[in-house]
Amino acid sequence: MAFDHYELTDLPVGDDEDYDSSDSSDSDDLESGTTVQGAGSQFVDSVKGMLVGVLLFLASFVILFKFASCGEKGKMAGKAVPIEQAQENGFAYISGVPVVDEIGDGATLQKGKYIRINKNVEYYAVVTSEKSSTKKEGTKKITEKWHEYSLEWTSSPKPIKLQYKKDKRKWEQFASQNGLPMDYRSVNNPVVASGEKTSETINTIKLEVSGYTIPAQSVAFKDGSKDIGIVNVKGDKDKAKVGDKRIRYSAYPADTQFTFLGDKKGKTLMTHAFGNRGASIEASTGDINKLIGDLKSEDSMIWWAGLIIGFICMAAGLNGMVGPLTTLLDFIPYVGEFGAGAIRFVLTLVAAIISIVFYLLVYYWWIVLIIVAGVVGFLIYRKKMAKPAAA
Repeated sequence: MAFDHYELTDLPVGDDEDYDSSDSSDSDDLESGTTVQGAGSQFVDSVKGMLVGVLLFLASFVILFKFASCGEKGKMAGKAVPIEQAQENGFAYISGVPVVDEIGDGATLQKGKYIRINKNVEYYAVVTSEKSSTKKEGTKKITEKWHEYSLEWTSSPKPIKLQYKKDKRKWEQFASQNGLPMDYRSVNNPVVASGEKTSETINTIKLEVSGYTIPAQSVAFKDGSKDIGIVNVKGDKDKAKVGDKRIRYSAYPADTQFTFLGDKKGKTLMTHAFGNRGASIEASTGDINKLIGDLKSEDSMIWWAGLIIGFICMAAGLNGMVGPLTTLLDFIPYVGEFGAGAIRFVLTLVAAIISIVFYLLVYYWWIVLIIVAGVVGFLIYRKKMAKPAAA
């Protein structure tokens, strides 16, 4: 079995009609972007993937356990009492229209009655994204890579990248459609200055509700955010060009009722420790019932996210562990490919079953404990009843 892994420079691959391998006179410094992996190299990679698969399989149980045992804020919130009725250090909530100090962002954003302002700096830039396609020819796996280009507002602009031969044609087509220079090095793509923040949070110093102080920087809002404007720092807002800069603002206005949930410390509402979910002051618009509903929705989303992530890791792990077998089967036309596909399907189904069962066992641990205690108690009872009969 030959362990061949080499670049192929003269074989056009893919379904892009713009690709022309002969048009490379100006692209000698670019990579071909096309690689061919032989049977031996694919098998070696599958053996490496088997080791990764073992790690993913084990990690999936850790992920599932962590998410299944994650504290549920919605249930905890139901035990809170109005702050006036709470004891010192007690779990409490308070509702009302906040009293705040006005905040803004210098000359860019006028001051207003906001609890918090979120500031995001964006640049109009050419965004480079890598693409790839893979196909099989006999026992060989042929992979082609290239880059696509787009004009977008982004908070993390990066230099334009031409790495593969196909990129030259892709860039020329993109530049022609958008009125940009054919030489990508002539495009003044913006770069974030060293030390410049593209994301910033501005909190009010004073936040009070019914005489109780709340540290705004510790509040985790469930809703209430509103867009309050876009300020163009550079360029025409109606006709963006590469290099333009703008600031997008959103905020939590202090003009409506909010409910805050935390621990009472004198005349202050402080963070509450929500188990392994960390400590925070939870808040939403409306009353306590609205906040509890928002927290339960968040709990449900996290619950399902944990199950899905754990399942994906377990499925990837199981399939990686049999990678050498399915790779060998893939080399057999038709029958082998069908067999490899069947194995992957079965293992994915097994991963789903194991993930769901393990997740539910951890989540409903108290039911499992009751069942185990009941079985143990029944066995002990049977044993005691059997002794007199034997005598």
